[in-house]
Amino acid sequence: MASVRAYSSILIVMSLLSFGSSDTGIGTIIDPPYLPSACYGFQDQGVMIAAANQDLWEDGSACGKYFQVTCTGGTNLGTPHPCTDSPTVTIMITDFCPPPGCKGDLDLSHEAFSAIADPAAGGIQISYQQTGISNNKSKFSFCLFPFLINRRRRGQFMKIMLVLSEEYRCEAQCNKLRLLNSMASVRAYSSILIVMSLLSFGSSDTGIGTIIDPPYLPSACYGFQDQGVMIAAANQDLWEDGAACGKYFQVTCTGGTNLGTPHPCTDSPTVTVMITDFCPPPGCKGDLDLSHEAFSAIADPAAGGIQISYQQKIAEVAFNSMYLIFEVGIKMQDWNFQQ
Repeated sequence: MASVRAYSSILIVMSLLSFGSSDTGIGTIIDPPYLPSACYGFQDQGVMIAAANQDLWEDGSACGKYFQVTCTGGTNLGTPHPCTDSPTVTIMITDFCPPPGCKGDLDLSHEAFSAIADPAAGGIQISYQQTGISNNKSKFSFCLFPFLINRRRRGQFMKIMLVLSEEYRCEAQCNKLRLLNSMASVRAYSSILIVMSLLSFGSSDTGIGTIIDPPYLPSACYGFQDQGVMIAAANQDLWEDGAACGKYFQVTCTGGTNLGTPHPCTDSPTVTVMITDFCPPPGCKGDLDLSHEAFSAIADPAAGGIQISYQQKIAEVAFNSMYLIFEVGIKMQDWNFQQ
């Protein structure tokens, strides 16, 4: 019961840190591709994202911050009532919207804007407030998880809680704690990597890759759950009545399919995508219907379709799950010393 009370207290403290003050302003819409971004380059952060104007940007310190954004009304006569029935969405700052082109406070992704308002409006009145600390908060909380189950370490946990509002100090403290992992942990992890590498790929196939433009939600696999932008829809042969959902494929551009773009492949013509949707006949013209971002990473999007080779990365999901379990187990062991 003591553990439950301690954990409840932590939840209360975290809830007090969840939201900043509310502001009002203008929300605009940005169309993909969303990569590269000013904050994360070519690292995919999903589609529920936004670019911050100069006031919010703060020389890049806005990167990774989450904001709850609510549509409160229209900004032009063309769309006087643009807000949807559920006009609130949570987004993460991944980019910078520089002056003089930036016309609002938050430049929302097409998917985020569409969730709260009619995209035809172009701009809307919004209220917004920061929620949480940043995308590093979950990583930091996971790092501290073993302290919750160890009464002798709980005092140290509460000391670290005092600096939760100072993100960089939190991150530095977390990095110090990670150094407690033993050499045995490193050897065990290396062994897992070796075994998993032997299972990394299935057999290779060839076919046609086509391009699909957003919005990507809802999808046949995940509905309105955001799975990022490095995604694809599978044709009927690959779909297998939905069994393809969540599978990862490494896709390589090998050549063009039309005379208009004879050499469409980029200098780095390989990308990994996850199957999130179904590309049904007779409209589907290829094996994999790649998102605009995934297609653009390996070929000129003007080509429309390309020749590809592709193979399933059969260990991707298993590896991610094993890594999480492994990290939890090792940290519980390492932080449980000096009992």
